[in-house]
Amino acid sequence: MKYTETEMRVVLADSRYQDIGNLPSNFYPYPGETKMYIRPFTVKELKLVSKAAILKDMSHLIRAVDLVCSMDAGNLSIGDFYYVLMWLRIHSMPKTPYVVEWHCNEAVVVNRQTGERLMNDENFKLPEDEKNWRVERCEAHNSEVIHMTNVRIITLDETNFDGIPQNDIVEYDFPRARNIQEIQEALNDPELQLIVGAAQWVKAGETLEEKIAILEAQPDLQAFDDAAVLHETIEHGIEEDTTLTCRECLKQTAHTLTVDALTFFR
Repeated sequence: MKYTETEMRVVLADSRYQDIGNLPSNFYPYPGETKMYIRPFTVKELKLVSKAAILKDMSHLIRAVDLVCSMDAGNLSIGDFYYVLMWLRIHSMPKTPYVVEWHCNEAVVVNRQTGERLMNDENFKLPEDEKNWRVERCEAHNSEVIHMTNVRIITLDETNFDGIPQNDIVEYDFPRARNIQEIQEALNDPELQLIVGAAQWVKAGETLEEKIAILEAQPDLQAFDDAAVLHETIEHGIEEDTTLTCRECLKQTAHTLTVDALTFFR
């Protein structure tokens, strides 16, 4: 949460709080701010995280983050918010690995007579007697514990960034964490799925619905097109991935991880 000067002195006297260092946005979305102090979650905050995971409501997760950092969590850019979530997971629960559940849809080669499967590993080779083999889907349900991931921090490239371009009708701003829930829901709506990327960059309007209404009120698509360019070109945040191995066919698959409420519990 945003602290007063008196509250900040209390934070600085609490050894649990750390300077998180630079954010992926280089603090550009927060004029006047250059530091953020943060502490790991305790069970009190974890209760809110649990509520977010069970109800699938990001507002409780944002509230939990707000209780442990010196800036308004809802006002964080979405890229910075996920970076902060990653920090909290690493520092709050360092012994808890990721658990990824997934279905393998890889094609496997199966012997028609014996049912023998050829493994999709580095030794895989198509059999010469092709008529004795058929192709089917693996369809294995996998639950894999992940201890090692590859993390890439995407920092706003200020050398080529002169600020967010504006036009005379619609102002633009970084998408903020307070709208994450609405954005996720809109991405599941076929009517809005291809609109939400641009709409979240509209500055005016507290809700995503209000931002979309502003674009709808325009006489042409110029404002939408400008916002869509921002969505495609201005990037910051984190990317985390790992390699999964199917327990049945041994096929290795690249998988992108997303830090959310549930990842704090498994």
